[in-house]
Amino acid sequence: MFIKKQFENITVQVYEEQYKDELYNFKLNERQQIYSSLPKDVLEDAIHDENRIPNIALNDKGQVVGFFVLHQYYQHEGYDTPNQVIYVRSLSINEHFQGFGYGTKMMMHLPQYVQLLFPEFNHLYLVVDAENRSAWNVYERAGFMHAATKEEGPIGKERLYYLDLDSKYVSSLKLKPSTDDT
Repeated sequence: MFIKKQFENITVQVYEEQYKDELYNFKLNERQQIYSSLPKDVLEDAIHDENRIPNIALNDKGQVVGFFVLHQYYQHEGYDTPNQVIYVRSLSINEHFQGFGYGTKMMMHLPQYVQLLFPEFNHLYLVVDAENRSAWNVYERAGFMHAATKEEGPIGKERLYYLDLDSKYVSSLKLKPSTDDT
């Protein structure tokens, strides 16, 4: 299955082999590697698992700026979520492209993109470490709702976020990036 969708100045699409080198050279600082996996560490598992789809975000010059995996039927340890769900996993923006709004734009358009790939699914979840405020602020601006907090995740507290993918709901969202520069 190959899906590609242009949104403003980014394109979100299913991973293609031609981008492998860029993903293997993808950089995250040490702190970010605590919160998210490098694409090279999860790509092969995602490619070979029928329930996972690796995805990339490209800027208007065709450079890989972001990566994430959509994992259907996944159940994150410690949370009781429905079976017909999609989890966003290993979401990150390449360190060289951070600070340009790509993460926010990717998240703002993620619901529409997920609906193209998984039209029969209505639940979108992600888990973020509670101390990673900048990430969960982006998720909340994109319409995700904080659904639960688990006291003991791999590195401490973590937060579960949910977005209803019902097409009537998502199409009516008027998501806007924050104008707050902090």
